[in-house]
Amino acid sequence: MGQPSKSIPGEPVRDAADYADWLGETLDGLNLDRASFAGISYGGWLALNFATTEPERVRKIALLSPAASFQPHTMQFNLRGMLSGIIPTRWMMDSFMKWMGIEATPGDTVTNGFLDMMWIG
Repeated sequence: MGQPSKSIPGEPVRDAADYADWLGETLDGLNLDRASFAGISYGGWLALNFATTEPERVRKIALLSPAASFQPHTMQFNLRGMLSGIIPTRWMMDSFMKWMGIEATPGDTVTNGFLDMMWIG
């Protein structure tokens, strides 16, 4: 919602309430009283925000790594994330993940596999 090349809101999205309103209006447009939601990362934040704002409209919710759910995005997170997209190198992605506290160590197949998936994605 409101992200570049994803949707074009009629009005600027200013805060969490605007996101909840947008999703509620989308459900209204689809003639849905209630729905189930799943979200990963930022999508998890959007789903959780809607569930706390309009709980009667949420049947079930599944959150996968909703890292931004408990605090707003910081400017530094946004800038680092954009930079890793502008300069799409493995080093840049690993650097961004290290900044977030996820760092590869020798023999750690789970973390190394996760970092590989982030790079491929």
